[in-house]
Amino acid sequence: MGWVDLYVRPHYGSPDFPKAREEYIKEAAKTVSGPIYAIDDQTAIEVVEGKVKVISEGKYLVFR
Repeated sequence: MGWVDLYVRPHYGSPDFPKAREEYIKEAAKTVSGPIYAIDDQTAIEVVEGKVKVISEGKYLVFR
């Protein structure tokens, strides 16, 4: 949507989303200009005044 300078890949590690795995996301990160936040279903991203905060009880990865 262009509201923030990052990409979010939800459902990280879910068996229902086979392309939400580290190897796929790492390859995708090579083709985009901003960071990719791969987040599982127990994770959220909060952005306030341009500052990113990860809220998680699960797993997430950040690819820059």
